[in-house]
Amino acid sequence: MTTTQVTARPSASLVIGRDRPAGWEILMALRNQATAFAGGALVFPGGALEPADGATPDDPLHGYRMAAIRETFEEVGILYAKTPDGDWPTPALLAELAPERARLVQGELDLATL
Repeated sequence: MTTTQVTARPSASLVIGRDRPAGWEILMALRNQATAFAGGALVFPGGALEPADGATPDDPLHGYRMAAIRETFEEVGILYAKTPDGDWPTPALLAELAPERARLVQGELDLATL
């Protein structure tokens, strides 16, 4: 077996589950087989921190939380955020946000702006 040394980068993931009558269901995503790192693996949604994720001196974990939320929205379309009215996003709102999600994936938009 050949091993390649990989340098770890700061990253974050969300573990999303729900309790069902038949037992717990855990959300995982299947990585693209062609991906250099862990291609074809089942993973929790998440990824590396980006500068726009915004770690701050008074809250060094803020960037990790933002990265986990951003990556989860990019990868599986689940947005952990509330509307200005304090409501969770509806399926209709998520459908409206599809173009912004695409811009987020392409790096043309950051989560704070969204």
